Order: sequence, then structure tokens, then C-alpha cells
Amino acid sequence: MAKKPKLPGDETSGKRNFLMNFLYPIFRTVGTMMGMEGERIDDRFIGRNNRFIAGSQKKYKPGDVLLVFPHCLQDWECPHRLNADIHNCKACGKCSMPKLIEIGDRYKVSMRVVGGGSAARRAVYDRRPAFVIAVACERDMISGIREAMPLPLWGILNERPNGPCKNTVVSLDRIEEALAMLINGKPEMAETGKRLKGEKEKSTKND
Repeated sequence: MAKKPKLPGDETSGKRNFLMNFLYPIFRTVGTMMGMEGERIDDRFIGRNNRFIAGSQKKYKPGDVLLVFPHCLQDWECPHRLNADIHNCKACGKCSMPKLIEIGDRYKVSMRVVGGGSAARRAVYDRRPAFVIAVACERDMISGIREAMPLPLWGILNERPNGPCKNTVVSLDRIEEALAMLINGKPEMAETGKRLKGEKEKSTKND
């Protein structure tokens, strides 16, 4: 079996690798033994990963950035397949995909909709970007960050009002803020995709 080519890294790769592949397993094991909620631990490590990346203040060309969305952002009953081409979306208004596509097109970055971790890895290795912005739940995000190492991956957590893997939502503001930081050098960033208490922002929930 052919060995996969190494993904490109950045100046934060060493710190992020130590954080996610050495410290995280220790804290996850000890924390859960002490009764801490696993997703809370994951959220903290995703936030720390993002802070390391933001601290580098590195800017990227739009062609070097890949946006990865989980298929669960798409309406559960939608008959149109977006995994092959995100622009197959018919913009019916039943989910957030048209708004996400509009943001990605405006920043001129590549976008992929994936059905799980294996598809996400394949998208990254096929496209070989210099930077990934990914939307996922805590478990898949942690796995993605660790497996993509040394590639810098900015994690934005989705919300699951209908349970896991069905009609999930994500903050549009978080997507746009991440792209503005990476491409335009805007420094104002939140640590993760979790919403701040009392914060007013656009979301992908239907009105």
C-alpha cells in the first residue's frame, strides 16, 4: 500500500502536534476518569489549537484554503447530492448550504461537503491545501485535527438541535471571521465555533 504524501505544515505545527497528540490523550483519559464531560475537554483543546494558529498571524492565498462541511448541514430530505460538487445545491432555502456557498465563493476558496472522516481525509489529500477550515462535531473535529497534522486546521463546531448528524447548524459569522483572518489578516477571532453567551450573530437556523 502506497504511503500517503506528507501534508504541508506551518510554524505552529510542532506546538499543535504536542498539544493534540501528546497532551490531549492524557487530559482526555484523566479528565473523564475524574467525571469531566468529554466534549468540554475536546472543546478546550480545539480552542487551544485555534489560538496557536491565530497567533502565527499568517495570511494565505484563497487558492490555498479548503472549506470542509459535513453533509449533516444539508437538509435531511434533500435529494441533491453535494458530495461530488457543492454547487449542485439548488438553493431551496431549507438549509444553510446556499449561504455557506455564497461566503466561500465570495472569498474564492475551495469547498467540499463530506459524509464522514474518511471522506474528509480524502478531500484533504486530493486537494492538498495549505490550510483547512472545517466544521464538525467535537469528536470528528479532534480526530480531523490530529490526523491532518502537520497541516493547520481551524475548527468550527456545529450545533445539533435535532440530535447528531441530522440538520445541524453552524454560525455563519464564525466561517466569515476565519476566512477574513486567513485571507485578509483580520485579527478578530473567536476560539471555536461555540457561540458566546449573549452574543448576537447570524446563524444557519431557519427563521
